[in-house]
Amino acid sequence: MEERLNPIRLKKFEKSIRRHSDSQIDYTRYFQPYIDKIEDFAIGPSFWLIPEQINMEFFDASENIDQLTPFRRDQWKQQTVHFWLENIHPDDRDFFLAATFLSIEFLGLYEHININLYLRMLNVNNQFRWVLIQYPTRCHNDKSEVIAGLVIITDISHLQLGSHCIMTVMDKMNKSNKFYTLKYEKTELKEHNLPQLGKRQQEVLELIAKGLTTPQIAAALFISYNTVENHKRNLRQKLGAKTSGELIAYAFKYQLL
Repeated sequence: MEERLNPIRLKKFEKSIRRHSDSQIDYTRYFQPYIDKIEDFAIGPSFWLIPEQINMEFFDASENIDQLTPFRRDQWKQQTVHFWLENIHPDDRDFFLAATFLSIEFLGLYEHININLYLRMLNVNNQFRWVLIQYPTRCHNDKSEVIAGLVIITDISHLQLGSHCIMTVMDKMNKSNKFYTLKYEKTELKEHNLPQLGKRQQEVLELIAKGLTTPQIAAALFISYNTVENHKRNLRQKLGAKTSGELIAYAFKYQLL
């Protein structure tokens, strides 16, 4: 299965995603239930942004954004996509526009998919590092068009995920585990068959990603030390990982968490 990820000019991008709505929505309050849960599943330093497609600006940003980017919260608010692009590695900007445009199209059509983008953004020291961009939820107008979204950006510089920008689309309908990678250099969409994890394996994997040790996982799940070690060994075999670091990197990249 192949699909082109076509480059898109910035003016066309802005014109194509601009939406209309007469409703006055406090998007921060709207997304607050999801914002409150971010720390529960984040496996790295994270911050959030709320871009809206009415005025084409950032409606809000997390308080800690100045700890993970060169700018404060008030400096991000009411900025446009131009400002975001300036914080993205020059080599990744075309990919970002094309992948973001496609993401908005997908998210407007399907409620049951998860989308991840992997690219480089500036950190607080003005150095580029790899980040994961996720779109966990969005707000729609009366035409069912996306008018704003919550964007979570996680520093993943501690993970070894390769050296190319990647877009992944996970179809969660009916527990489907289809995986797609979209590489800008090759402009092709590939389907991957991923291993199915049992409920307990999934729980162990999530706790490993949060940094818990074997004794801590055993206590949290009320199972023995040896049982946890067996689950870890089976997970490494199933996912083809030699170390816990490789295990986490694989799970993070392929949205198994």
